Amino acid sequence: MEQTWEFNDPVQDYEHEVELSPEDYDFDYEAFLDDLDPEPKRRRRTQSVCYQYLASHSQSHLHFVQDNPLKVWARYRDEYLGELLRHEARLTHSGEDTCDGCGDPNPSFRCRECFGNRLLCAGCMLDGHKRHPFHRLEKWNGTHFEPANLKALGLKLQLGHRDGESCINPIKGSADFVIIHVNGIHDVAVNFCGCETAKLHVLQLLRARLFPATTTAPKTAATFDVLEFFHIHNFESKTSAWHFYSALARQTDNTGLADVKERYEQFRCLIRQYRHLQILKRAGRGHSAEPVSATAAGECAVECPACPHPGVNIPSDWRETDPSKQWLYTLILAMDANFRLKRRKTSSNDFDPGLGTGLAYFVEDEPFRTHIAQYVDQSEMSSCSGFSAVADANSRSAKGLSSTGVGALVCARHQFVRPSGACDLQKGEKYANMDYIFWSALKADRPHRVVISYDIACQWSVNLWPRVQFLPDSLQVDPASIKLIDMIPDFHRPAHKEACQTTKSLQYLEGVGTTDGESIERSWAGTNPLANSTKEMGPGARHDTLDDHWGDMNWKRIVGMGASLLRKLKLAVPSCSQHRAEFDHLTANIKAPTVATWTAMIQAWEADVTQPNPYVTTIKAPTQVDVRLAFAREEAAQISRGATFLHERSPNVVMSMGVDLEAQHLQLAKLLERRNILRRKIDAWMESHVVYHPCVTQLRLDAARALAAAARETTGPDEAENIKLWLPSQIPPHLRGDGTAVLLEWRLRFAQAQEALAELRHSLRLRSFLTKFKHKNVRGQRSSTRSQGLISRAEEKVKAAAETYTLARLALTSLGPGGNAKWESIIKPLRPEHIRAMAEGLDGESEGNRSISWIWFAEGVARGVGDDDPGLEDTLRVEWAKARARAYRYAEEVHLLMEEMRRTLQWLLVRSELWIARSRCEAWSNKITCVHSQNGHIAYAYRQAAIYRGLGRKFGKMWQGVPQFVAALADDDIVEPEPDVVDTALAPVDPGTE
Repeated sequence: MEQTWEFNDPVQDYEHEVELSPEDYDFDYEAFLDDLDPEPKRRRRTQSVCYQYLASHSQSHLHFVQDNPLKVWARYRDEYLGELLRHEARLTHSGEDTCDGCGDPNPSFRCRECFGNRLLCAGCMLDGHKRHPFHRLEKWNGTHFEPANLKALGLKLQLGHRDGESCINPIKGSADFVIIHVNGIHDVAVNFCGCETAKLHVLQLLRARLFPATTTAPKTAATFDVLEFFHIHNFESKTSAWHFYSALARQTDNTGLADVKERYEQFRCLIRQYRHLQILKRAGRGHSAEPVSATAAGECAVECPACPHPGVNIPSDWRETDPSKQWLYTLILAMDANFRLKRRKTSSNDFDPGLGTGLAYFVEDEPFRTHIAQYVDQSEMSSCSGFSAVADANSRSAKGLSSTGVGALVCARHQFVRPSGACDLQKGEKYANMDYIFWSALKADRPHRVVISYDIACQWSVNLWPRVQFLPDSLQVDPASIKLIDMIPDFHRPAHKEACQTTKSLQYLEGVGTTDGESIERSWAGTNPLANSTKEMGPGARHDTLDDHWGDMNWKRIVGMGASLLRKLKLAVPSCSQHRAEFDHLTANIKAPTVATWTAMIQAWEADVTQPNPYVTTIKAPTQVDVRLAFAREEAAQISRGATFLHERSPNVVMSMGVDLEAQHLQLAKLLERRNILRRKIDAWMESHVVYHPCVTQLRLDAARALAAAARETTGPDEAENIKLWLPSQIPPHLRGDGTAVLLEWRLRFAQAQEALAELRHSLRLRSFLTKFKHKNVRGQRSSTRSQGLISRAEEKVKAAAETYTLARLALTSLGPGGNAKWESIIKPLRPEHIRAMAEGLDGESEGNRSISWIWFAEGVARGVGDDDPGLEDTLRVEWAKARARAYRYAEEVHLLMEEMRRTLQWLLVRSELWIARSRCEAWSNKITCVHSQNGHIAYAYRQAAIYRGLGRKFGKMWQGVPQFVAALADDDIVEPEPDVVDTALAPVDPGTE
């Protein structure tokens, strides 16, 4: 199979046309048509042509097509209605009063399925419908048409012979034989063949594309057409068999006057059998020399073509590959439980066994139930707070339910449900259930390195290997044969303890790209609409239905794999460039020995998570108390060296008191009873302040004169909370003296800003917690009012912290660089959109592209006043490590996507060759001796091979320019990660040339 690579966008691959503006359509449309063609009939035709032209030449004026045609149609509504009523007449055209076939002068039958309203006599109608036995007829009774059927006209459906041949020994079928078709439920007269060479009645029906409801003396059958129609319709709309059959019954007769045979139970069984046979057929079980009963567990599942399959789509020597490339052959899985897919106690396995349970996605039923019976009362222990999955295992009610939900395993990058990767849950999400499906799905040949994303992975993995010893022998795994890495999906991670949020984070794990681990949650969206219908099913019917739907979901993902991987790559490449550039810029400003030390720290932690965590800060940010303590120590050192001060209060004390008084401006402005106390404190402070800044006296006098000259009210500024303190940040630069006071205030303000930022984060977390708690737990007006009061107080703290931070930054801006020239990269401007909780994005941002406000990052990558500041080094390390992780994960994502494209093409090639091999009947000719059946098997195998080959060619053409696209950006922006973390993946190649 030749395959090429082509890069084109299936969404944007069209020619842009010039779009018209709304003014271009602002004209008298009716007058325009009158001038163009005043004749009414030709005018309507001209109008239709104009609409089509405008619709095809203006993408921006869909409103013209969507709105105006309805308005135009309203003017012809009466004509439409008249035409519908016209069809109720016996004669719809002149000259139709004779039979259109033989010329009989009194025809009275017409067919609702045939094109045109041909009026025929009974004989011509019967002759013309020998090949259309399921058409619906109408008979004119003298006043109106009434339903009729071909059986009443004498049509007999002869089985067992070619069309036109007669049977010398016909055997009359049941008088109540019913055939279900896409247009209704039909009473049909059926004759079976009774010749010496006749086949079984069931086989005669199947040869006629009729699926019998029973194997002995069938009285009901469904056409292949209606089974296929329901099958696809059920996949897309999730309509239940009951509603579909009810629609067919109403389509047959919607008046309640006719006696429509009730065949719902038979139809339900037909659907189950048809689903089961389709799964076996598409899995190639009809092309095996072994009987269907020999089908292996999971053999009928649709596999993921992009995941690594040893011996199929990864190199044969992958085990000997360079260790720096081993991460490319990682199997990344996701596991979870769905409690919406529950089942009531409506039946049992004895009365409703599954036709194919264990052959596709559900595990084999009998061994699973035998194993689980030992763990009915097993308690699941949890030591990680904030997540309820483990607690639900013990507390979730199972009253009236045979199954409380479904557990499943999918590939975390492509959402394919894994073979033998699903099971029922008896009570909650117990480890015994999840262990069973996990190891069942890993029985087949797999890579050595396996990553599993599970929302309770931190607890599930604690005693995982000891629990493996209690699994059935067929599921036993040698720990040396697998490198298992358990992680927590991104969305669920914040609910876990702080220790889990880094050690179990996919963002810091080598070789997983930008996988978020939440694919299992997205997969449930395809099956949740089935919850209402499957809840009432028996165990076997439920298993067959879910297996069928999972197979269809997997197949749809294969068909869409070309566009899906291409879309991901188009997002990953520019993101890789961006994050790599940010990381390189940060690295360039850090000393090489420091970078080497931090790199070694990260590698040591990746090898052993008990080592110091590079993604967690170890030093707390200094508070104002810490800064003042440092001031006191500095003063003590100055005094010990014999230094003296101009006032009994030292400069440090004066500046500290000034900042405190300004803070009291904010806190006490509304407290009238404390105003006098504040005023006395200010007066006393002014006495010492003037000693160090004599210019303040003149500045205060100038300010007072300015107010008086402006004729403003003087009582306001005299209030204590309005008095300007004239700290160095409020004094013009040329009057600030030798800079000693400036440096003192700068250090206080810097600490004040950081402390306010920490308080802001704390208050936002408090507000978020209170809000979530209220929504989840609080009910009733009194409790809601009380909770709202707490939220309001938290909001006031948020505003106060933001105001304090803004004031401190304004002061720092006025004071200049002070002790740190890069302070502006730490104390950034605080805007309203920055004041939001960690889980809150900006307006219009979804969870997939949600941004985090800068206030939640480490407290600046350059915080501190010198290179020897341990806090600076600590925060720099954390930010650098996170930037490194982002750059490496996106680089991995690009290489993984390219490798997945190559693996997909290789998998499609192998599947095509497999079906070509199945077309050779030497392997199964002993089971199927009929030449016609053998030819059918061969044709189907070639058709399947053509499908896989066609998908390979389509994807190869779609991805043709991918290597050049990636290489072009790599030359400019992408710097390859170090070999110890990420190695360059080979560009996708044509599997046919390997």
